[in-house]
Amino acid sequence: MRKYDLLAISLLVFSAIVVTAMSVDPNHFSIKDWQPLMAAFVALGAAGVAYQGVTLTYKAAIRKVDLDRSIHEQELRRRQRGIYLRTALAAHIMHHEADHCCQSLLVPQKQETAPAVFDPKMTSVTTDPAIDEAWQNLDAFSRLTADDLSRLKVQLYNYQIASKRLEGQKFEIPHGHKFTEAQQELCNAVAEIRRLCLRIRDTLRKEEIVVPHA
Repeated sequence: MRKYDLLAISLLVFSAIVVTAMSVDPNHFSIKDWQPLMAAFVALGAAGVAYQGVTLTYKAAIRKVDLDRSIHEQELRRRQRGIYLRTALAAHIMHHEADHCCQSLLVPQKQETAPAVFDPKMTSVTTDPAIDEAWQNLDAFSRLTADDLSRLKVQLYNYQIASKRLEGQKFEIPHGHKFTEAQQELCNAVAEIRRLCLRIRDTLRKEEIVVPHA
């Protein structure tokens, strides 16, 4: 119903009544007798106009709220997708570094093979800044990925502690080598970092597909 429909209807009804009264008894018709009814119809029309005005204002406010919500959701999707892509790339890079470390820590299978040499200055795992960003935005990820990020942070800490215990010194790994406690801790940490980074990367690639593009 349009804004002035109720007022127009009220006036039309009132006009019809007045015209009918005039045609039935034109000699005794007096406008003064109809003033209370006229006032009532005018008041009814005014109330209708006020109601329509309030309704239109309310609908406009709701549309504004819906628009703001839509813009906010689009911004959240863009932000989430950006975090997903940066974290997936960081996990890919760190998986490559951890895999290189794991290969450097392999014990030669044959006695005649030259000893492997692990040099932490040449082979190391660096925490990508995107992993720290992901850690600050765990609510953007699924529970599985958030748990893996938490485990990754633990293993990165273990890796740092083991590296400090080794004091950055390189060491040889001949056939039949028995790792020291610090060396074994380093091996365990880089193996877990490699596994977790691979799973985080692959999981995010799948989950990023279902995040709607803004």
